[in-house]
Amino acid sequence: EQPPTVSRVQAVAAHVLLLDVMDKSCDVTADLSPLVHLGSAMSVWMCCCAFPYAPCPPEGLSPRCVDALVEHVGPMASSGERPGRDDLVLALQLVREGLLAADNSSACALLAPAAPRLRCNITSASDSWAPPRPDLFCELTRWRYQDLGVAPSAGEARLLNCSFPPRESGPAALQRTGGALPERTRKFIHARLGLQLEER
Repeated sequence: EQPPTVSRVQAVAAHVLLLDVMDKSCDVTADLSPLVHLGSAMSVWMCCCAFPYAPCPPEGLSPRCVDALVEHVGPMASSGERPGRDDLVLALQLVREGLLAADNSSACALLAPAAPRLRCNITSASDSWAPPRPDLFCELTRWRYQDLGVAPSAGEARLLNCSFPPRESGPAALQRTGGALPERTRKFIHARLGLQLEER
C-alpha cells in the first residue's frame, strides 16, 4: 500500500475522532479512560497514525492531528482522572473542527460539516447523539464498512439512506484492530504533553 497523503490522514482522523470515538464516548456503559490513555488499545491517539488504529512510529504520526489532540484532549490524558463524558465529546468535536478548518483539500471537503455540535443523548435507545445528525452517522457507518470491514445491517442501511461503495481495505483493517501505540510513539506524545503542561 502506498502511504496516504497528509490530507488523507487528516480526513480519516477526523472521521475517527468525532464519529467512532465519540460514538464510543456516548455509550453509557463504557469506561472513558481507555479512550484517552496513550497505552490503551484503539485509543484516540491512534487516530493520528496513517491508518487509524494501526500502530505507527513517531514519524508516522500526523503532526497536525497530534497538535490538536494535545491541545484539546491532552489535559484529560494527563490528569489521571476519568474524563467527563460531555467534556470528552466537546474536545473531540473541537479537534475535528480544527482539522477540517486547517485543510481545504478535496478529501476533507467531502466530509460532513462540523456544525451543529453534538452532545450525547443518553435518554434515547435509537439516537445516541443530539441533535440527530444522519449525515455524520452515515459517514461513520460508511467508514466502518470501508476501512474496518464492519457491514451495517440491512435495516440500518435503509434507515440511514446510505450508499456503500466497494470495500477498500476492510479485511486487512480488521487485523489491525485491538492494537496499541508502540512505546517509542507513546514516549514521543508524552513529551509533547509535558511541553503543553509547562506552557499553561
